[in-house]
Amino acid sequence: MSFHELLASYPWTVKRAIRVLDESPQMPRRNPFAYVVALFVPYAGRRGAGMGLLLYVYFVGILAGIGIPAYRTHVARVAFESAIVESQRARDSLGRYYETSKQVPQSLDAAGIAASLPNGIELGLQPKGMILTVQSKFGVLLFVPKLDDTGHVIWICHGGQGITVANLPPSCR
Repeated sequence: MSFHELLASYPWTVKRAIRVLDESPQMPRRNPFAYVVALFVPYAGRRGAGMGLLLYVYFVGILAGIGIPAYRTHVARVAFESAIVESQRARDSLGRYYETSKQVPQSLDAAGIAASLPNGIELGLQPKGMILTVQSKFGVLLFVPKLDDTGHVIWICHGGQGITVANLPPSCR
């Protein structure tokens, strides 16, 4: 009630009725927190009905300004996670090729791997270092091989140029 009275141009009906019945009534004090909250809501007087709608538009705009970039980051992260899963077979094939022949294949075809995956992901191989590049519509992931203690190839994921850490899935950070 205190908050509403601070923003309205008239007192509440109950207070008006008490004033009519008693010329010097003991009115309750306003809650001090109402003054704090009222600082953030502009007073627009009698013609301020549109101000409430305008405030909703501001709040929706602020939420959209925060939510849309967060949603885009989430979509990119999901696409990269999908690219990691889809390219697992290619990484396994490259690892087996290296473990059996002790040589880096000169191309994906030499290792029996298709350069295009069904969902639009393009694979590439840099023979120097056997780095597998996975190109999606959101950017490039790089998989760098490393030999473990037993001589098996393990892959370390890195983001390519232009990919932010926030877009990377947790396994690539």
